[in-house]
Order: sequence, then structure tokens, then C-alpha cells
Amino acid sequence: MSTVELIASHEQQLIDAELLLASLNEQWESACRAGDDVAALEDQIDSTARLTKRLSLRLEALQDQKVSEVNQAKIDAANAQAAEAMEAVERLVVARKSIAQLVEKLKPLIDTHNAAFQVIADRSQLAGHTVSLAGVRKSLEAIQPLDMGNVAAITNLMGTKQTLDIVVGSSSH
Repeated sequence: MSTVELIASHEQQLIDAELLLASLNEQWESACRAGDDVAALEDQIDSTARLTKRLSLRLEALQDQKVSEVNQAKIDAANAQAAEAMEAVERLVVARKSIAQLVEKLKPLIDTHNAAFQVIADRSQLAGHTVSLAGVRKSLEAIQPLDMGNVAAITNLMGTKQTLDIVVGSSSH
């Protein structure tokens, strides 16, 4: 039986015991007025009063237990939420490490493309062509610091390099 069910059961037993005690007290008063022997009634009254007291004390203990169970349920729920939060943080840490590793892998690629852009710009100037590197420089500056959003910028830079290669290649002919 759950605590709630035990409380309901004990409450009903206590109500029944209190009603019985009230009835016994009325019988005792009537018997006293009539001059009858009340010893048996007094024993029943004492026994019922003790039962009422026991039920009251047990009911208090059960209500305290119910409060403890409710508090424990709240604690368990909070612990579960804390565990979920910790798992989420751990997933974020792993994701951040993966991103950091990706950044480390992409930095040499960026440096290589930066050097290639400079070579193309130098060739272009030697050939007497003006190549505006403002767009290239702006794209390179946008890469620092590198994050996942800059993968598109790298793709654009690669496209720009190919375009510059085509321009320089066609101007040298």
C-alpha cells in the first residue's frame, strides 16, 4: 500500500474510532445516570481512547513520510535534470574539441590559399594588370578567428582563387 493509501485508511480508522469513542461516552453517561455498572464501558472507553491516540500518532508519522517522499521525488527530479545538463555540457565540450580540430586542419589550407592569392596578385602586377585584392583581403580578414561559419568563406576564397588564376592565365597569353 502506498503512503497516500495508508493515510486514507488511517484517517478512516481514526474517524471510526472517534465516533465509537463519542458513542461510548454517551453510553457511559446514560449508564452513570441510570446507576448501572460502567466498569466494562470504562474499559472500552480507555481502549478506544488509546486506539484513537495510536491512530493519530501513526497518521502524523505517515503524513511526515508523505512529505519526505514528495521532497525526495523533487530531489530525484532535480538530480535527473542536473545529469541531463551535465551530459549536454559534455556533448558541447566534445563538439567544441571537434571544431577546434577542424580549425587546426583548415589553418594550413587558409595560409596556402593566402600565399597563392599573393602570388597571383604579384604576377598580375608584374604583367601590368590591376587586380583588386580588396575583396580577397576582406574575405581573408573575415576568416580570423576561424569558426564553422567560415567554411563558406573558404569555399568562396577557393572560387576567387580559381577566378584569379583564370584572369592571370588569360592575361599572360
